[in-house]
Amino acid sequence: MLNGFRFDKTFIGNLKARGYRFAISILDSEQLRYPKELFSYEQVGKEYTLFNQAEALIVHGQAMADKLKELGNTSMMIQRGPFDYLMSDTEAQLTNHLQKKLTFVGSFDKSPFISTWNYQTELSIFGSLYYGNSKETFPISPKVEFLGIDNFLQRIPRDGFGIFWDEGFNYQVYSRYTSPHKVALYLSLGIPLIVWEESATAVLVNKYGLGFTITSLDEIDTLLQNTSDEALVELKKRVNEFSYFIREGSFTRRAIRELEQGLFNGFWAE
Repeated sequence: MLNGFRFDKTFIGNLKARGYRFAISILDSEQLRYPKELFSYEQVGKEYTLFNQAEALIVHGQAMADKLKELGNTSMMIQRGPFDYLMSDTEAQLTNHLQKKLTFVGSFDKSPFISTWNYQTELSIFGSLYYGNSKETFPISPKVEFLGIDNFLQRIPRDGFGIFWDEGFNYQVYSRYTSPHKVALYLSLGIPLIVWEESATAVLVNKYGLGFTITSLDEIDTLLQNTSDEALVELKKRVNEFSYFIREGSFTRRAIRELEQGLFNGFWAE
């Protein structure tokens, strides 16, 4: 809850002392985010302790569930799928058009490709230009259009693709287990995805036909050039229809129903 381990431990202890049953919905997991050579009790052990006190963990998907079990987490796990991005149809401002261009929203420190982008495909980016609180700025390729961060939700083009491609540190490995908020943002606005084929998001993309998966950024130009106008129309239609479920919180609602059934109807024990 970002109030520190001592608060979390005390809060959970008080809940259990009063007979409450509880689950933890995972936003990020330190056990998965940090490479093994950087594991420490500070980063991992405290989270591990909290997770195993819960009756259930609401995880992003099967890959996260499998990895947490491999690391010794024993609580029941419920797969949520993508995050919500709640908004009205009016705010979403869906379009029926799809062009062969890309938009990126997020942390530039996990996306060094924005500094070396030299492809034909247009790329516009939304985010903070600075490293944390410093005055040092991220280098950006002259072929990339930087659009700042103010009012990004209203200004993101709805008629292009959204790219999710984390790099550096352990970020790409971490993307094998997570469904990031930027993916929910793209989908809520009817924006098809281009993602790394080994990411957990690729499973969602392939299952529902929400975009394309790639092994390298070098594939993007050819991939989009070879996509017909008819295929773009069908893809845009599918993603617009899928956006409803993100904007209505359908995946979280389903996870909570499963949690309630497990806690109170006892089907887990069966």
